[in-house]
Amino acid sequence: MQIHLGNIIFILSIFLGALIVFLLTVPVSNRKHSNNLLAMYVFCFVLFSAHNFILQENLIIRVPFLFRITKPLQYAVAPLIFFYVRSLVFNEVHFRKWDWLFFLPMALHALELMPFFFMERELKISLIEAFMQNMNQGLLHTEGFLPAYIHPVLISFFLAIMIFKSWKMVKLVSDSTTSKSNPQNVMQVRWLNLFIFINTVVFCLLVLHMLTFKLVSWNVYRINNIEASGLLIAIGISLFFYPNILYGFQRGIITGADLLETKTEKNVDAEVHQDKGYSLSSERRYEYLARIKDCFEEKEVFLIQGYTIRSLSQDTGISYTYLSQVINQEYALNFNELVNSYRVEYVKKLMLEPNAHQYTFEALAGKAGFSSRTTFSRAFTRFAGCTPSEFVRLLDHH
Repeated sequence: MQIHLGNIIFILSIFLGALIVFLLTVPVSNRKHSNNLLAMYVFCFVLFSAHNFILQENLIIRVPFLFRITKPLQYAVAPLIFFYVRSLVFNEVHFRKWDWLFFLPMALHALELMPFFFMERELKISLIEAFMQNMNQGLLHTEGFLPAYIHPVLISFFLAIMIFKSWKMVKLVSDSTTSKSNPQNVMQVRWLNLFIFINTVVFCLLVLHMLTFKLVSWNVYRINNIEASGLLIAIGISLFFYPNILYGFQRGIITGADLLETKTEKNVDAEVHQDKGYSLSSERRYEYLARIKDCFEEKEVFLIQGYTIRSLSQDTGISYTYLSQVINQEYALNFNELVNSYRVEYVKKLMLEPNAHQYTFEALAGKAGFSSRTTFSRAFTRFAGCTPSEFVRLLDHH
């Protein structure tokens, strides 16, 4: 193995990526779902870089079982980008019910490569040697049952969709009043824009390589290493400017109430009407949203223990069916989740008061309308991103 500047940079970027993964996953009290997603994303690129480095330095012959071992993970990058962005925007604490479907292409590709993975060592080495004689045309080598070039196209297409959806999601909230008025939200929006921009650049380089590899004699694995190393270094540098990436932002960019304002400001009528069964006109929808907002923000009906959607229907004059429909579609929450999100914000305001130390958590929960401390703790952890005790400790530190 030759020791030159390029190899030094590649090795350092691998160690930097491994360090980022460690810092994102080391157990701390306020570790969040978004950190785990970012750690998985970075870990994929650490593996890509290590695999390509071993390959381009002709070391793969010594460890043939590692050849193509990272190929299925290429399908995981796109959904991890989207899920990470979504988790920060909505302060998600776990995967949604059907998120596993996004990883189905990765699982299918892994099954497709199983015959190669279990191939005898001598036969695998002979295939690797034949492959290494023409590495610059790596895109033309088959990977499983599908014809050559198909998987890179599918991966690029999948990546383009997820990056587009991520840009769209951040754009939806970046111009909202809430995201502009809260310093932490501003920081999160900036970081997400930078994160998606980095991935967009990498995606464009991948597409450029796919379109020109027959015209220019690229060393595909050195190019991929440059891209992966650049991405790891860029994220590592970003940690100095956005240290909250490591220890977790304290809330999402938008809550249920924020989503109401954002959707109204952005006039997403077309998007809403695409939802199956959503039959309200724009005028009626905005009227219902205004009534709901008035009940929650002006009348603070969420402070009433045992407040139900039937009670809200009576207070707003909106039928139960339409009320449930509006809440689910516009707030991306069910009724109980919407109530709890307001209650948690109310408790957080109480905790900021000078005399907050005289209240127990049970008292705070009762003031906010929670029926029990267990329900309060569970809701607080979900919508605040940490437990009530952790939130108090963070306030004390500041």
